[in-house]
Amino acid sequence: MLKGLRLYLLLFFCSITIADENSSQERVYRRILKSYPINLEPSKLEDANSIQLMVQLSEGLVKYEEGKLEPALAEKWEISYNLKEYTFYINQTSKFSNGRKITSKYVSDSFYNIISKSSIFKDDLVYIDGAEEFSLNKANKIKGIEQLSENIIKIKLKEPFSPFLYLLTAPQFSILPKESIDLLKKEKISKFISSGPYFISDLKKNKVILEKNRYYY
Repeated sequence: MLKGLRLYLLLFFCSITIADENSSQERVYRRILKSYPINLEPSKLEDANSIQLMVQLSEGLVKYEEGKLEPALAEKWEISYNLKEYTFYINQTSKFSNGRKITSKYVSDSFYNIISKSSIFKDDLVYIDGAEEFSLNKANKIKGIEQLSENIIKIKLKEPFSPFLYLLTAPQFSILPKESIDLLKKEKISKFISSGPYFISDLKKNKVILEKNRYYY
């Protein structure tokens, strides 16, 4: 397996550099990046270049690959007979880029952020029981989000919504620690603790440098 992976995102082109720790040779891939990313905070993530970058940096509970749903941070999930309750079992080996274990608390924090009043995506999750009341500041808690244990979280819907799992594959529903969310709310683009295959190791003028997350499952 190749190690020492770095990903360079430039203003006018994207360069991915893969280097073997035992070799000085590098293989480089470049593609066009039309503009600099604007905002990586998930509840404000909407421009194409920010989304393209965030896909490399973070991961949600599930992902969509090769035409089907696949486990991501959740190693499996169960759906109730009435199609209104989703129970997710978080992969116990999953860790953030700083080595911290990913737990149901971070999943809950991420959902609370995307449903908050300031989120531009809050209406996408109105099917979650209590989400609308929370987004309107009529409730302090979302009753449809329940942490059953450190590794298990249940999400209850008001009514069946068949695209729900597909919705969660979007990068806006990435799982991040609260300090990363708070940092991105303030800075928009910054080095932050991530959950995906890469993390931002450096920010320069017209350049974002990513390095391999060695804790990525």
